[in-house]
Amino acid sequence: MPQNDKISAIILAGGKSLRMGEDKKMIQINKTGLRLWEHMVSLIEPFVKEILIIANPDELHHTKHIIIKDIIPGLGPLGGIYTGLKNINTSQSLVLPIDMPLLNRQTLERLLKSCDENEKIIIARHGQYIEPLVGIYPKSSLPMIEKMIKDQKYKLRLLFDLFPTCFVDFENDIPFMNLNTPEDLKKILSYLNSQK
Repeated sequence: MPQNDKISAIILAGGKSLRMGEDKKMIQINKTGLRLWEHMVSLIEPFVKEILIIANPDELHHTKHIIIKDIIPGLGPLGGIYTGLKNINTSQSLVLPIDMPLLNRQTLERLLKSCDENEKIIIARHGQYIEPLVGIYPKSSLPMIEKMIKDQKYKLRLLFDLFPTCFVDFENDIPFMNLNTPEDLKKILSYLNSQK
């Protein structure tokens, strides 16, 4: 799938990693030597015009990509998406979390092929579980996000009732495994070792 000049990527990497006990984005999850944030960048880079990483710029170095602090700290993922959408130079954004190391090209390709000019939010779903942080968010959703922030409604899922949203169904939930705790890391490493 060729690079799409109409879409940017927003990587949400600003979490505190409290349950992990160490900064998740700096963890190496395979033998490439890449840290998690570098792995995510290399996965996304072929598909998009630009990559914005929502994080503390002091924590990431040696990258050509844009690193931006939350405009309004403490709002969680909604605040990260708001910050990203305010700064992208395209009409749409591929939003991804830093802590899904098993996301793959096929998953991203399927999402991006669902992206059209209808200005909808497009969210990944597997079974009854939706993945609000794996999706396409158009810049045109920004006014509604700003209204939510003004109204102090920070739960991201509320946005899907307020802005046209559709869901892309995936049968396999493996790509959506989260890395939140040391136990999660063991499971992910065990899965990766089983694939050799």
